[in-house]
Amino acid sequence: MSEAKSDNENQSPEHVEAASPLKFRAMLMWNLILGIYLFLLIIIGYIAFWDQDFNNPKNTIGEYVAIINE
Repeated sequence: MSEAKSDNENQSPEHVEAASPLKFRAMLMWNLILGIYLFLLIIIGYIAFWDQDFNNPKNTIGEYVAIINE
């Protein structure tokens, strides 16, 4: 247990500072991925739930009911 602690204490400040840009790039990449997923979720929700002609049941089902009644 003390060996692992001593290894962490022996790291130079340069080593810790060098890891910072890598951590920044990783966080930037994850934020970019999450942003893309959020954008896609918003677009899919807009298409699915906004009242549009191709998504309005009265417009689409009404024609089929009229065909069946004939």
